[in-house]
Amino acid sequence: MNLYLQEKRNLEEKMKSFNDVLFWAFSNKQFEEGIEKVKASPENKVVSIGAGGYILKTKVKEYFKMFEDYDEKMKELRKNKEFMIDAFLEELSNHEYIVTYSIEDTLNALDITYEELESSQILKEALTIAKKQYSKKIKIILKLWKRKQHTQDGKKL
Repeated sequence: MNLYLQEKRNLEEKMKSFNDVLFWAFSNKQFEEGIEKVKASPENKVVSIGAGGYILKTKVKEYFKMFEDYDEKMKELRKNKEFMIDAFLEELSNHEYIVTYSIEDTLNALDITYEELESSQILKEALTIAKKQYSKKIKIILKLWKRKQHTQDGKKL
């Protein structure tokens, strides 16, 4: 079980609880439809959360608290080497480390600075292990791909 993905799924599940009070609008028509969806009224107004998002004013604090709690939990989980291996492995894959060999996007996705990485033995070890696991995974995938390219329906091409 990937611990990092589990935490991301937990956040997604919590976000679903806001589906009835949250909407995204990029036109007047979408805004009007959103107002209807969340049943906004003069007594129950919506506020912008940025990037085209709107939420009932009565839920805005709860919404942002959910992200604050998530961020705090993620910072605490940085102390867990196995969690960080999972996190690095996932984000190396997401940001095509095999193509760029750059960890910058991976660190950005995890909200980790180079200074934090260098000052944490756990983060450095987890990243090293994740890179090795990622490379091994890619080698297996390439080997399978090459095998598939050399055969078709079990016959050599």
